[in-house]
Amino acid sequence: MSLYLRSSLAALSQGDRKCMSFLDESHKVLKGIHVLCHYNISYVIGQQFIPNQDINRHVLRGFPIDLSMLFYSRRKGDDPIMGYMLAFILFIACFLFGMTWLRTGLFNLASDNIRRWLHYLTHTPFRGVLTGTVLTALIHSSSAVMVLTVGLASSGMIPFRQTIGIMLGSNIGTTFTLEMFTLNLNMLIIPAAVVGTILLLFGSTNGRSLGMTLVGFSLIFTAIMGIQRLAEPLTHHPAVKGYMENMDRHLFLALLVGCFLTAIIQSSTVVTGVAMGFLAAGSIGIDTGIAVMLGSNVGTCITAIMASFGGGREAKLTAYAHVWLNVIGVGLFIPFIPLLTRGVQALASSGDMQLAHASVIFNLVCSLMVLPFASGFARFVERIHGPKG
Repeated sequence: MSLYLRSSLAALSQGDRKCMSFLDESHKVLKGIHVLCHYNISYVIGQQFIPNQDINRHVLRGFPIDLSMLFYSRRKGDDPIMGYMLAFILFIACFLFGMTWLRTGLFNLASDNIRRWLHYLTHTPFRGVLTGTVLTALIHSSSAVMVLTVGLASSGMIPFRQTIGIMLGSNIGTTFTLEMFTLNLNMLIIPAAVVGTILLLFGSTNGRSLGMTLVGFSLIFTAIMGIQRLAEPLTHHPAVKGYMENMDRHLFLALLVGCFLTAIIQSSTVVTGVAMGFLAAGSIGIDTGIAVMLGSNVGTCITAIMASFGGGREAKLTAYAHVWLNVIGVGLFIPFIPLLTRGVQALASSGDMQLAHASVIFNLVCSLMVLPFASGFARFVERIHGPKG
């Protein structure tokens, strides 16, 4: 990979210095990510930072910012929690950035078709569910589909009652992303990043969108791998370990954490993905992970509410319906967390796969329960939030 990138740099003309600089920095970043997350993160964030220290320090200095300060600034015997937390925040930012690029690239590739499908393929609740499921699985973002739906309802392109099927489908479609996270696709990180960078620099409009998608993919799986490697040493710290034990003992606290974090970063997928990383490392129990996932389904409603600001009555009704749907669904499932835990443990052995399956079961059951009563549910929302008097 190194010889390939450097031969590409040598072939560029004198007028392409900016592209050369960008590719060179990309090479450094990719090389650093490769060493950090694939080989030596267990040493870099280890007890004494002795094995491979010189090699890792050299590679880390290749980053645009000097990440070596993050891992080597502490003295022997110092409390490592700050370094762990900073690294954890770095990987969360990498996850968020990757999700943004992935959904943006996919959305740009299919934006015109998405609006057309939402307009013409939602005349019945069943067709709305199918459309919402396919579109959310396609662009990996139920929030983006809900924002589009609120916008179309606000503009009068689709009536409020047609949005019920879309939001039911978007809840189902978002589970495809979590199932994707459980796949071992780490060998594709570097090739996807290299091809994506090349397409971003030299591709057409659609090529650049595909490049964003590929770079976003590589960032997401880099972040997942980093979070999984960080989870074990991070949760061995007494303060963090105590907090995790409190979440294991009090599932309502885990639910609130999931809701609060999702409301802040506006991505239930990212919050649930982080919980999957901790589950894969054995840092939390599956019932705690399920509670975090349920809380994230409530917290994600903030996106639709914000999208409805300044919109008309139809937009506000759509946002209210999304809140009612998720809050009622979570409220009904809370007493059955132990039953759901036993069910997913029978389906899979690893914690991250168990949580992904739990998300599928929760969203599928809730959506299928409401689907036959979609019109009645719409009337309920209109009665509660319609014009008074």
